[in-house]
Order: sequence, then C-alpha cells, then structure tokens
Amino acid sequence: MEPAFERVALLFGEATLARFASAHVCIAGVGAVGAMAAESLARSGVGRLTLVDFDRISLSNLNRHPFAAHSTAGRPKLEVARERLSDIAPACRVDCKELFLDEKTVPELLAAGPYDALLDAIDSLSPKVELLSRAAEVPAMHTVSCVGAARRSDPGAFRVRPLFETRGCPFAQLIRKRLRRRGVPENAPLWAVQSDEPAAPATAEPEENAMPRGRNRQPLGSLHAATAAAGLAAAAEILRFLRGT
Repeated sequence: MEPAFERVALLFGEATLARFASAHVCIAGVGAVGAMAAESLARSGVGRLTLVDFDRISLSNLNRHPFAAHSTAGRPKLEVARERLSDIAPACRVDCKELFLDEKTVPELLAAGPYDALLDAIDSLSPKVELLSRAAEVPAMHTVSCVGAARRSDPGAFRVRPLFETRGCPFAQLIRKRLRRRGVPENAPLWAVQSDEPAAPATAEPEENAMPRGRNRQPLGSLHAATAAAGLAAAAEILRFLRGT
C-alpha cells in the first residue's frame, strides 16, 4: 500500500481503498468546484480521472481556483491540473479532454467511458442540461451535479439531494425545467450539490476574461470557502457511492 493512502485505508479499510483505485471518475468542468473535487478524489486514491475543460487559468481565478497562481496564469486548466494531480498521486491516471460540451461532444465523452461516476461542474446552462439529460440514460453511472456555489459564502450550507428535489436555487430550477422538456423523468438517477443559503444579489460588472464559446454570461461573486466546500461535498458523495453505502 502506498504510504499516501494509509489513512484512507485506516478509515475505510483496504478493500474500499482497492475499490477507489479501480474507479474511473469523469469531471466535466475543471473550474473552482471541479478542480477541488478532482484534487480530493486523487488524494483519496481514485485510480483514474477524466477531466473535461477548454478554459485557461486567469488572474481572476486566484480568489477561488485551487490550481490558480501567478505562475499558472494563462496556462490551460487541464495542463495545470494534470501536473498537480500527478504530483499528488503519481499512480492516478489523468486523461484530459479539451472539449466544449454540446449535443455532438457529450455523446463522444460518454462513449469514452464507462465511468463509475460523473461530476457535472459546468457553470453554463445549455451544456449542463445536455450532459445531464444524456447521463440520465446511464443508470449504472452515479451522476452528481453542482448547481450553484457562486454568490454563496457559507461552506456549511451545501447538501447533496436528488436533483429534482432541489429547492430555492434559481439555477437548479432552470435545469429541472429544461430536463423535463427533454423528457427526463423526475426519478432519474441524478444527484445535486446545492447550497441552502440564499444567493447574494448579483452584480453587473463586465467580465474581462470571458471565454469566446457559448453565450456571454454575467460574472458572479464567489468565495473560495464556498466553491471549495461544494467541490469537497461532490467528491465525498462520489466516494460514498464507490464505497457502496
């Protein structure tokens, strides 16, 4: 056993650690939430991660992204993620897919599996709905979606619940509405990490580093304590599933 994972084995047992080592988890969106989840899974002994993103680290990421630093600004998030995760857990296989997820690329991504679990950490509505609607057709895959860490500041307010049982989150409401339009049943095996904290009012500042793909979106206030908590909650839910509990 690697010394790095001795404490995980002490907590869950060597059989569970072996299960983690054989698991394949896909993380769509390596922003502040997805990157924190990826690091947590790597530190827990998950053996294979497929990361999906097309963005670069910018200085505006410094307040929340675990891989953002002045030394990494301007570099692709996937490139930095692979370096960091490989340094933490050299035995973890990190596959990177530089993709913008849409009706064409989502089927390609899912076909590259199978994945034991999928984390949707995308912050755009249409790609999120496209991914979740397709993931709902793969019941053996445990799908977890983060539905709103921006504009929150309480790390203790995040909860994991079925996606169609989320309440009080306007973003989750839009997701549920779009999924229903696509015929996704309310008992679909989709889970959500949601904050019970009401969202702070949005500001209207322009975003200097907006990515060219997709619709321009208003930047939202964010805090590392909240985005990190959302990513850790998602990682913990995936590990719970992998443990079979």
